[in-house]
Amino acid sequence: MTDLPLSEASKSWSDARLACWLGGAYAALILVGFVCLRLPGATIHGNELSVERTIFTSINAATLTGFQQAVALDQYGRLGQATVLTLMIGGSVLSLLIGGFALARLLKLPYDTRAIVSGTFFTYIFALSCGTSLLLEPTRGLVASFSQAASAFGNGGLYVGSLPSATDWRAHAALMPLAFLGGLGIPIILEMTDGIFRRRTLSKHARVVLVLSAVVYLVGLIVLIPWGGNANVSDMIATASAFAIDGRSCGLPLAPLSAIARASQWALIVLMTIGAAPAGTAGGMKVTALFHGWRGTRRALRREPGLRITGIAATWIVVYLLIVFTTLLALQASLPDVNTDRLAMLAASAVGNVGLSHEPVVTTGTGLAALSVAMLLGRAMPFLVLWWAAATCDDADVAV
Repeated sequence: MTDLPLSEASKSWSDARLACWLGGAYAALILVGFVCLRLPGATIHGNELSVERTIFTSINAATLTGFQQAVALDQYGRLGQATVLTLMIGGSVLSLLIGGFALARLLKLPYDTRAIVSGTFFTYIFALSCGTSLLLEPTRGLVASFSQAASAFGNGGLYVGSLPSATDWRAHAALMPLAFLGGLGIPIILEMTDGIFRRRTLSKHARVVLVLSAVVYLVGLIVLIPWGGNANVSDMIATASAFAIDGRSCGLPLAPLSAIARASQWALIVLMTIGAAPAGTAGGMKVTALFHGWRGTRRALRREPGLRITGIAATWIVVYLLIVFTTLLALQASLPDVNTDRLAMLAASAVGNVGLSHEPVVTTGTGLAALSVAMLLGRAMPFLVLWWAAATCDDADVAV
């Protein structure tokens, strides 16, 4: 076995150290959030969070899941609101950095550490500035507009103020585009920018992500429209369109889940499971898993040799589904009186870092712990798989 060249070995060690530092920063962010939420003034006196609820709240915000709870964020103290928003913003930026570094290395894209960092902060500030401007109106102040823009781009689901409804033009002109953009990841945004100025063509990964994202959105839109309903047609299409993007990981409560049929809610669970693209702020199994499943099957039927990245993708798909299934079993054990379809929605939403549920999360004990673990795994595992692929694949053309 030949040794790696010194430059390659040094680069691998540097990448591993960078990943460890960023992972440690993420863990520290959650810990600091927990401490701040336990301080006086974080919540209204007499409505303090218990230890287990504080852990859940910190993880819920930092992992960009965004489950709504019995006590809305508007009812927190100023310290609590600032802490939750900081957790969400920090989780968004760290997710973009961790995923961006790994994706650029895996696909050998011409973006170094400096380009990923500068691209992350420029894109984040520019996207939030545009989103805040579009959302700002007399009934929605600057802080509320900013929090909702940050929640959308970070696919976080938590916010302050009044949220636009699924039929409001602001939801489709600001919130959903931001959610879609945040779910792409910084390397693809940089590639799209280079493509616009004709500096380079899009990579195969970028083309696959954009095409599959559009296909999943269109299929979701068609499936989620309540065909035969009595509501206004434009309202039905607007609501289905919002759910087709929002349900993939953003999780903003633009409309109650009862607005779509029960069968469509199972389709929404599938969208939650698919998620968005690797290296973005969204969660889920990733749309590229569909591509690898299709390509791997086709190569096997043609008796062509398999690819390592396909094996990693297959492993990830199995692991992801096992996490969802295990979470569902834990929820059924702790909440035996709740319908299975609601628990399935809760499990898929937690692992996919979506945050949509039929009602605010009020469960305690084992159920709350299961959701907390599921949210952590749903955020951490995709990055671990991406870094695993980056460290062991030399010829990957599409990430997972």
